[in-house]
Amino acid sequence: MKKLLSVLFLAVVLIACSSKDNEVKFYYGAEVFSHQPVLFGKFEVRAKLINESGVVSSFFLYDNASWQGRPFPWREIDIESIGKEKGMLQTNIITGYADKRVTSEGETLIENVGAEYKTYTIEWTPDYVAWFVDGKEIRRDTAETSQQVVDLRDTPQTYRMNVWIAIWDEWVGKFKESSFPMYQSINWIKYYEYTPEKSEKFTHKWTDDFDTFDESRWGKGDWSFEGNLVVFVKGNAEIKDGHLVLGLTKDEFGYSGEFLKDE
Repeated sequence: MKKLLSVLFLAVVLIACSSKDNEVKFYYGAEVFSHQPVLFGKFEVRAKLINESGVVSSFFLYDNASWQGRPFPWREIDIESIGKEKGMLQTNIITGYADKRVTSEGETLIENVGAEYKTYTIEWTPDYVAWFVDGKEIRRDTAETSQQVVDLRDTPQTYRMNVWIAIWDEWVGKFKESSFPMYQSINWIKYYEYTPEKSEKFTHKWTDDFDTFDESRWGKGDWSFEGNLVVFVKGNAEIKDGHLVLGLTKDEFGYSGEFLKDE
């Protein structure tokens, strides 16, 4: 039944990307996004990311209008596990416009990114963007030296998590089908409001422990984009034992097998 649903789904959604040997492939990934955009804040995510060749496993901030192009600017802040090397974590700010994006990729090797849970943090203020892993700062861009940090001031962003397969071997490594299935699991996410008028720069607003899927806060993606070998399907984003599990699968979608729980 799932195979039949998959075929019907693919018939109405354009998700084909050609590999270098021109073979068209269809795979399934997942994206979960917030309904409510925010302007500035601190985001902490306790997650086990995927760290396999060809795969992008992420938490990021994104303005929903970015893809539409001018007059809407591109606004995005990323923390991504990219599988071209074990433990490779990429941080990035993307500004500009859809037809002329400005990026500032930074790469850091973090031990056991794909094997254990870590706490990933993004702090976004008018004056800086900073990234942390398990409380250790790995990068900071400031408004004094980065026009991108200044540009980010104008637009609220949603916060998102996704897993997908990229066509660019030089960026993420060459994908291997033998890696299926793969799962990114998130134990919890915390949001802190930016409160510069208070003694604490960030004030905790809420925590989602993913005991259930809060549809008032989150939505599930059902689309794809250029350069992506998967289509996002709602069936690959599920709550399992107090974790949000995002799957990468072939042929069928939905959870099967085991995922690593956060003790």
